[in-house]
Amino acid sequence: MSAPPPATPMPPEPRFPATLLLFGVLSFLAHAATFFLFQVGYPSHVSIPLQTPQVSLLTGETPEQQAIMRWVESEDPALVAATSHPVPAGLFEIPYRPSYQTPRTAPRSMAEVKEAPERAPAPALSTLLRSVLPAAPGAAPKVERAPTKILLSAGLARRALLAPPVLKTAVAGPLEDASVMLGVTPEGEVRFVLLQRSSGDHATDAAALAQLEKARLGPVESAPDIEWGFADIVWGDDAYPTPPK
Repeated sequence: MSAPPPATPMPPEPRFPATLLLFGVLSFLAHAATFFLFQVGYPSHVSIPLQTPQVSLLTGETPEQQAIMRWVESEDPALVAATSHPVPAGLFEIPYRPSYQTPRTAPRSMAEVKEAPERAPAPALSTLLRSVLPAAPGAAPKVERAPTKILLSAGLARRALLAPPVLKTAVAGPLEDASVMLGVTPEGEVRFVLLQRSSGDHATDAAALAQLEKARLGPVESAPDIEWGFADIVWGDDAYPTPPK
């Protein structure tokens, strides 16, 4: 026979840790102390009792109550519904008459058209004889010659030409009105002459600028060093070599 195996020693059973039990007891004590120390105090609930309902009776003793009773009586829908409207006697016996049968405004009639005569009346005998007779010889109408003008405007409108220049042209036909810008000193001396609008002839423009440079204007006390303005030349019959018929 074989011998039995040796017995294996069993490990000891684990014991409950005393440290965990100690921590549990301390936690319970801490929670109990917290519950007694930090208590929440809620205010006591106060309830307000409802007021006793009051009833007011309209007895008509005061003027206000009387006014309310009259208003209720006037607005009562039952009174309005119960009111009967009397029908006038003979209402349905009146015959119907349309409104258009009664004339209110007389119609406007058209104006009478007068018949126009078919022929115009004949002229008087004296007028007819005078138109046939030859006209008596009379003097030829006198034609006035328009002179050449120089019109100052803008800053030079208050001044006057002391010695108007004599402007001539060699062109026989009519010229356009020319415009020249002038720069004048306070003493009236012309310093600058600038052509703004031509007359249509270069030679005529050059001669007009040369004449305006020699022109003299009236002096002005309160004026700038150079006062600018315009001189418009309106050509007249005396500027052309042959006056028009």
